[in-house]
Amino acid sequence: MSRAKTLEYLCGLANMREQDLRRSLQSQQHLLAQLRQKFAVLEGYLQQYGAEFQQRQTESMSGPELLQWRGFLGQLADVLAQQRMLIAEQQERLTALEDQWRSVRAQEQGLQRMQQRLFDEQKVLLMRRLQKDLDDWALRAARWGQSR
Repeated sequence: MSRAKTLEYLCGLANMREQDLRRSLQSQQHLLAQLRQKFAVLEGYLQQYGAEFQQRQTESMSGPELLQWRGFLGQLADVLAQQRMLIAEQQERLTALEDQWRSVRAQEQGLQRMQQRLFDEQKVLLMRRLQKDLDDWALRAARWGQSR
């Protein structure tokens, strides 16, 4: 396989990997946005129910009802903490994926530059060959003109 064909093949592979990672990156970014949105909703619920709990406490609450409210608010706070951990883990995965994408993108760009350099080299060689052929033709034409 020629160098040009090899580079073309490698560029194609690198491009496919880059596109796959880009799609995966977009998907993971969407997932992170969803997690943050759910977190905001849960945080709103906690604030809303916390305010309602404060209001009901001033109106005198029965013991079992107070325990129920505290348990509910504690569970909601736990869910928020879990959601916060999920967001942090997703952000770490996203950061790692971004690093991987950057690396693959740099490889792809490097291969494309190599491919362009090879193309430019081949173009220069072709131009030299054409110039040599033209010079030879001109020399033959000049000799033929002198021999007549």
